[in-house]
Amino acid sequence: MSLFSNQLFDEIYGKEPKPLKKELWKELYKYPTVHNEDQLPVNIIKPDLKNGPWIAGGACLRWFQNIPVGEHSDIDVFCKNEKQAENLIDYIKNHLGLAHYHNGHAHVVIKTANACTFNIHANSRDWKVQIITCKYFDTIKEVIDNFDISVCQLATAGNEWILGENTAKDIHERNLRFNHITKQAPKRLIKYWTYGFNPVEGTIEAIQEHKDSSWDFAGEDDYANTF
Repeated sequence: MSLFSNQLFDEIYGKEPKPLKKELWKELYKYPTVHNEDQLPVNIIKPDLKNGPWIAGGACLRWFQNIPVGEHSDIDVFCKNEKQAENLIDYIKNHLGLAHYHNGHAHVVIKTANACTFNIHANSRDWKVQIITCKYFDTIKEVIDNFDISVCQLATAGNEWILGENTAKDIHERNLRFNHITKQAPKRLIKYWTYGFNPVEGTIEAIQEHKDSSWDFAGEDDYANTF
């Protein structure tokens, strides 16, 4: 795990991260690691570095590259325990925290044993927020350690990046590296290959040889059998 430094960020992307200070952005707390266009749902989630919840995975990968999530990806939220997840689900479901925004409301898109996915609408924008319920974590480090792909090993509570050992390098070099192979590996391989990440040597062979790899993608969400 590493706290990603501003200097390394500048070397890779040539951009200065937002200053770590509290300021208003259209009545929102401005989280430095979150793209400006996605500040609103993160203000609803209210992540906390020490106690959770935490945001990790695909949304963080986009923000790290200065790309908004918008309607193109879920914001995946990981919790410390079942109670925290239930409280956050109830908070969003009952539109608490959304009343201050124009036409703010939320509804459940789908709920499975793995996650509860919301569509959040406010200020004429939509976001998908997915509360992960299949597994809980004591720390933000445990969250990234459980990810199967190195470029997904990003997590944030809004003010700093927590990264895996190879994450920054593999994002910069567009490497698709599996930390461990799961049943979902073929689906995940294709998904991130289409995102422009290229499998490192031996990846495809390892997936083909893995006895539990499934090429049947129907009926399962991304976090089924991923951890």
